[in-house]
Amino acid sequence: MSNFNVDNGNSCEPLPLEMCCNSRYDSTNQLDHDPSAEAIQSDIESKNILCSMQNVRNDETNSALALPNEMGLQIFCNLSHGDLLEVKLVCKHWSQLTRASALTRKSKLAIARENLKDICDFLEHNDFKFQTVEIVEEFDDPNGVEYALLLKMFKYLRSDIVQLKLNIPLTLSMLNNPLPKLKELDLSDMKFSDSVSLDLSKFSKLKSLLLPYGGEYHIKIQLLSPLTAMPKIRLEKLRIDTYYPNWLNLLTLNASSLRRLEINLASLSVAKQIHLREIFKKFAQFKVLRRGGVVEMIDQSVRFLLENLPKENRLKAITIDLDGGPQEVLYLITREWFSCIESLGIRLILFGAAGRDSGNLAEWLSVISGKLRRLTLGPTKFTPQELLHSIAPKINTKLTELDLFKPHLTEELLLGLSQRLPNLMELDLGYSQLTDEEMCDIFRHLTCLRHLFLGPCCAKQDIKNLCSKPNISSLKGLRKFRSCVCPIAVVGILNLNFNFNELSHLALYSCRRPRERSFSNFEEISSYFPALEELDADGYVNDITKVHKNCPRLRHL
Repeated sequence: MSNFNVDNGNSCEPLPLEMCCNSRYDSTNQLDHDPSAEAIQSDIESKNILCSMQNVRNDETNSALALPNEMGLQIFCNLSHGDLLEVKLVCKHWSQLTRASALTRKSKLAIARENLKDICDFLEHNDFKFQTVEIVEEFDDPNGVEYALLLKMFKYLRSDIVQLKLNIPLTLSMLNNPLPKLKELDLSDMKFSDSVSLDLSKFSKLKSLLLPYGGEYHIKIQLLSPLTAMPKIRLEKLRIDTYYPNWLNLLTLNASSLRRLEINLASLSVAKQIHLREIFKKFAQFKVLRRGGVVEMIDQSVRFLLENLPKENRLKAITIDLDGGPQEVLYLITREWFSCIESLGIRLILFGAAGRDSGNLAEWLSVISGKLRRLTLGPTKFTPQELLHSIAPKINTKLTELDLFKPHLTEELLLGLSQRLPNLMELDLGYSQLTDEEMCDIFRHLTCLRHLFLGPCCAKQDIKNLCSKPNISSLKGLRKFRSCVCPIAVVGILNLNFNFNELSHLALYSCRRPRERSFSNFEEISSYFPALEELDADGYVNDITKVHKNCPRLRHL
């Protein structure tokens, strides 16, 4: 018996198949943000449109809000896969809209050992296609039964795959199959030090190629076909490492079509620097730059890119890592690119004197703050006033993601962030140990957050100390949450009449507060999370069956 629920052959709700939606704030391999999409996202989310869709039955007599198709698609594009399954049940028109290509690509088939046989059984008897496929688990025996099933499954899927992500070298053999619609190939997470060959010439529609970074612990991929044998391929998105022997040739071939580049640029010889400058001159449509990877002299490589990319391209988005003294690079951005960029992502990892020179750095950050889309700020000596001034000297509607390493949190700072960052969607304080007061101040002021990642609280007193203060239920639109168990336990202790209707990802861990002073079993409060898809609560789940009953969308536990 296949583990699918099939509705008249038109819709398919996977149970163990781990269908998932690519979250718009998951930034792995994401090379840029679309400013217009961000505006739509903020506007739609604020309306909490799902409130009108709860518990709607699949009945032809149901009447749904009459929306133009374009507006309906814009709204549906911001929903998770689980929410789209509910939308299908509202009416026939909405069900048809959810089959648009822009939405079907949001559903990803993640293939693992536990669902492989079910997938094969289902596909053998049903004509059902997926555009986005990821093989998430290691299949290391080419002679094993599982590998044979994998090959069989690919024969059913290959004709419709548009996006494919592979993580294990052995699965590269899947690329020996014809994939006539393949546009995006993601090998960025492929590890191990094996050296393998890859023939891209058969994928004539390929537009995006994300290769793993080189180095001791990453796979080294040699492009099998001569580049002259790939005249039809014109990449628009490329992730590449200068460790690859033919990386310059690959850039040369795609210079005129390339729009987005993520590059791990190591130290180059003079000859290669000259060659790279000549390639840059051929960039005709280039808009998005991301300098990734971990190499020495990060700031020098960033400077080389920013100084030599042609200004005619008018970059729209830049994402970079900086260490040491970042002021030079920040000055370069303001001098050369500030007038054209719309989105800026910066990860500052500061050491020694650079971290101590807080006043100068705060001023430079405040200058570029109006362009910042996301900011990761390592150890600094910023006072709360300097931190607020550097991030948001005035109202900043651009910044959506903020990651701070052990900041000095005060209620005044958090209040200032809530007032000056109205579109802040993600806050990461995972390296901070929080007091009860700091945690509650976050819940009091930053109520619009969608993603919140907190370090463990450092309190030892009874958890009832939290029950009279603002709690996590004030973040009604929360979608991803990671913290110690205390904020969630408070919801159960207070027996609140409240559900986290949008929370899909939850991670809980222990803290310094003794467990008997918080709670022991997640199933006691699992009914608060009807939309939960992924749960990491090791040691807090005793009755898995009850959790699945209360969280019907749960696929990772």
